[in-house]
Formats: sequence, C-alpha cells, structure tokens
Amino acid sequence: MKSKQVQLSKLSKFTNGKFLPTKERQTIGKFNVYGANGIIAKTERCLYEKPVIVIGRVGANCGTIYSVKTASWITDNCIVSIPKSETDFDFLFYVLKFLKLNRLAVGSAQPLLTQDILNSIEIISMTLLQQQKIGKILFDLDKNIQNLQNQNYTLEQMAQAIFQSWFVDFDGVTEFEDSELGKIPKRWSVGNLGDICEIIMGSSPPGKSYNEVGDGIIFFQGKTDFGDFFPTPRMYCSMPKRFAEKNDVLFTVRAPVGSINVAKEKYCIGRGLASLRLKENHGCFLYFFLKDLEGKWNEFEADGTVFGSINKDDLSEFKLAISPIELRTKFNNIIKPIYNLIWENNLNYQSLTQTRDALLPKLMSGEIRV
Repeated sequence: MKSKQVQLSKLSKFTNGKFLPTKERQTIGKFNVYGANGIIAKTERCLYEKPVIVIGRVGANCGTIYSVKTASWITDNCIVSIPKSETDFDFLFYVLKFLKLNRLAVGSAQPLLTQDILNSIEIISMTLLQQQKIGKILFDLDKNIQNLQNQNYTLEQMAQAIFQSWFVDFDGVTEFEDSELGKIPKRWSVGNLGDICEIIMGSSPPGKSYNEVGDGIIFFQGKTDFGDFFPTPRMYCSMPKRFAEKNDVLFTVRAPVGSINVAKEKYCIGRGLASLRLKENHGCFLYFFLKDLEGKWNEFEADGTVFGSINKDDLSEFKLAISPIELRTKFNNIIKPIYNLIWENNLNYQSLTQTRDALLPKLMSGEIRV
C-alpha cells in the first residue's frame, strides 16, 4: 500500500529573511547574521528568537541548509523554515537536507528557490513520535561526527604549535648563521623540497576509464573530494597511470595550489595532484611541514606573482631550511601518537558520515521504520 503523502506546507511555515543595512553588520555583536553561505556578520538586533532552519534562496548557495538554534538575524538572501506545532525541528532539518533543494531551483543564470516551490513538495507523512525518533538518530550521528572534528582540530593545533616552535620560530636556539633565507640555526642547511621528498606528479588516465561504480582503483583529480584529513572516494579509474601510496601527502598542483590531504590507501592521481613522501623517514613530519606552508601557497596565488599551477621542477626546487634528521625524528616520535589519533578519528568520522548518508534516504522514504 502506498504511504500517505503530505506537503511541506503542513510541516513548516516558510518566509523570506529580511534585509539588514550594512551599517548594522559588525564583526562583534550579540547575534549572528546568516546569509545563504552561513554566518556573514554579527548584529545587535534579533529577527528570530526561536530556532529556525535557514535555506539559501538565491545564487550559487541556493538550497544550502543551516540549523540555527540561537537567536539570530536572517537576511533576505534566505528563506526561513519555522516548524509547526506537530513538527519535530531536527526531523524537518534532515528532511530539507534530504531533498537536495538546489536541484529544485528555477533559473539558470541566477538559481532561485521560492516559498511556493517549498510549500508544494510532498514527503511521506509521519507521526510526531516517528519524526522525533528519526530526528534524534540523525542528530546524534551528527553530534558524534562534530565531536570527532572538534577533537581533531584541537589535536592538530597542538601538533602544529610544536612544529611552529621547533621549525619556524626556533625556540630555544641560541646560535644562528646567515643563509639565503635569512638567519637559520647552526647545523641547519638550505635546500630544496626535492632534497627531502619524493614527488610523484599525477597524470590523467583516459576519460573512458572514469566511473562511479567501483571499477578499478579509487581516483582523485584535485581538491574537489578533499576532506579535513582524508579525501572522500567518489570516482574510480580502470586504467590508472600514476599512484599515491598509503600515508603519502596529497598536494594540489592546480589552483588552489598547496591544499593537502593524506592518502588512506593506494590511489590513482590525476594531473591536479602530486603525491609527496619523505625519502629517509616516512613519518608525520611532512604532513605538518606542508600544513604550515598551506597559507604561504595561498598568499602567492593571491598576489598573482607565482603560480596558478605548479610543475614538478617548481615544487622540487622550492627553497626551505632543512633541519637535522635527528630533530625531525624526535618530532615524529613525539607527535606520532597524536597523528595516529587524528588518523583513527578521521576513519571513524568517515564511517559515521557514510552511515548517516545511507540512513537518511531510507528513513525519509519509510524503507526503515522506527
């Protein structure tokens, strides 16, 4: 028997946000100001005191969804979803996420969502108790995912602080010598990135070998599928040319240059990526070294003076101060437990994300009953 359908207008009141004058948008204030791309400013005025769901209404961020549970101001680039009395807030949030609203936008040059479009969407009717159960399952998964992300952020900050102290600020060093890079500690040397790393440049396989059905090896072309630490598999390749091995650092060689992720397993890499590994001791030093450089690549691109892309020679000949191998080994030994925990947390993060994404359509379609 076909499940009973209900329009979203029965679950939610939809209304447009309201324009906030530029002079009232601040960097410091009591309330967050939301636009179609999330928090865009602070303000001293509140438009909504109760929890609402924010939906990007127009432009490139049309259809984006944000759960806002504190008092806020929502701008006119958004539609505001206010749950009705017999609607669970978290359930409604996940319904809207499930619907992929960007696909329902009208207009090609300037995509647009309207209240009429949202009001007319039909979903399976569920009781308030069913809604609450589904909302809690998905909210708890997201909460666990967020906790892992927060823990990893803290761990990375700890490790990066030690790296900064030892290899950038030279804390505790009393003897220096002049070099082409400025003053560096004695016993250090100036060299090239290629002196300490193997660099494997990606090469794009034939287009006919790309697929999303799991035929061949996981394939990454650039930053599109990068995550916080590991990339997320999406494409496969049955005719691979160049490979990144497990533990290699993946490095984007096309704009944006210098973004990094870590290879969780062996991958095929396309021409938008390079794979880097230390020559003498494959530890976690390289990850934090390149993490420290991420902003510097961005600065070069912003200035327009260096690379919109970078080739192997440019990357290999990048100048750096090379510390004694004993110092790098000591750093690896101290930071390795932190790095291993970051690795494990990211495995769990990806697993929970996959579980949530698999459950979401099944719960919303009624395939799984609660």
